[in-house]
Order: sequence, then C-alpha cells, then structure tokens
Amino acid sequence: MSKRRTYLHNAALLTGSGLVLRALGMGFRIVLAAYLGSEGMGLYQLILALYMVFVSLATAGVNVASARLAAQSLARGSGVAETLRGLCITALGFGTAAMLAQSVLAGPCARYLLHDVRAETALLILAPSLPFMAVSGAVRGCFLAERRVQPNITAQLIEQLVRMAVAAAGLRTLAQWGAGYGCAAVLLGNTVSESVSCGIMLAFAARTPEFAPRPGAPLHPTPARSCTTSCGPSRAAACWPAPYRRRKAA
Repeated sequence: MSKRRTYLHNAALLTGSGLVLRALGMGFRIVLAAYLGSEGMGLYQLILALYMVFVSLATAGVNVASARLAAQSLARGSGVAETLRGLCITALGFGTAAMLAQSVLAGPCARYLLHDVRAETALLILAPSLPFMAVSGAVRGCFLAERRVQPNITAQLIEQLVRMAVAAAGLRTLAQWGAGYGCAAVLLGNTVSESVSCGIMLAFAARTPEFAPRPGAPLHPTPARSCTTSCGPSRAAACWPAPYRRRKAA
C-alpha cells in the first residue's frame, strides 16, 4: 500500500472510530446523569478534574517520546523490540509513581481541595489505572511510528465498551447507596477498562513481527534513559501553568 493510500486509510479509520467513540461517550453520559443525578454528576466531575492532574504526571510526553524513539529505531533498521521494552519500563515507572502519589494524597485532596470526603474512595479506585494508562501510551506510540492505527482503534473501542458495561453493572447495585458509591462504581469501570486496553495493546505488540527481537541486530543503547529525556519537555509543559506559558511566549 502506497504512503498516500495508507494515509487516507488511517485517516478514514480514525475519523470513523472517533465518531463512534463520541457517540458511545454521549450515551454513557446520559446514563450516568440518569443514575447519579445532579449531585452525583457534580462529584464525578470534581473527581475527574483532580484525576487528570495525576494522569498528566503519568502519561505526559510518553506517547510522543515512544513514537519518536520507535521511528528512530525503525530508521536504523534495528527493530523496535529493545526500544519498546525500555519504553514500557520507563512508562511503568512514571505510572507507578503517579499511582502512589494519588493513593497517598487521596485523603488530603478529598478533604481540603474537593471538600468532599466521599471522593477519597473513588480516587483510590482510580489510582491503579495510571500504570496501565502509561504503558498503553508507550505501546500506542510505537504503533503510530509503524503507521498502524488498527490496534489503537480496537483497544479504544473495547476499552469504552468495557467501561460502560462495568459502570452499568456497578450502578445498578451501588447507586441506591448514595452519590459517593455511585461515582466509585463508575470509576471502577475506568480502572478495569484501562487494564483491559493495556492487555490488548501488549497482545497486539506481541503478535507484530516488527516488534519481535532480531538476532544480531544492534540494540538501542539506553532506551529507558532516552525515553526519560524525550518525555522531559512534554511533561514540564503539561504541568506548567498555561497562562504563564503564554506570557513567556509573548
């Protein structure tokens, strides 16, 4: 397949999957609003706002760095196996650090930032999703370097369906106990779906010939260090206050 046809094919797949994911997300929000009510949805949004801070700490720059390093490995003809391994180890380190930080700070953040102790349980449930999310980002970047979007699309679609199924099952049982338990049930679906998505991406990587080790091929000397170096600027930009960045740019 020529580069132009590959580009058009990938663009069509991404556009179609994006529309499907948005439609599923919209339907999911409608169901959440019906079960949680205005109080539960407000608590849910507060929890997600704080959760996204830790998501940035876990994943900022990982996807871009992995795509860049994988493309460099492919250009050298050395394969992506060792680079992918180093990327996954580094991403797992970032994700684990963010998970521990969120677990330790869940109680203080719920009390003093969100002013609602019911958020603590939900934050603790969400914390284990961060390592899975970081590793998935590293593997996705390698597939983007290969110009292959089908694994990413498949994993995202299955992830959304698993999230909806687990959340719906949990809401039927726990929503009647209050908004805090309802949010915890919904966010449990997020953690489960992230783990499933990570497993799917790793399974695709294991079955991809380009990602298999090549006997005698030169190895990337320090893939983990290179990933850390490449992630640095992106992670700093994600955590730096946006208004200050604009003033500095001006």
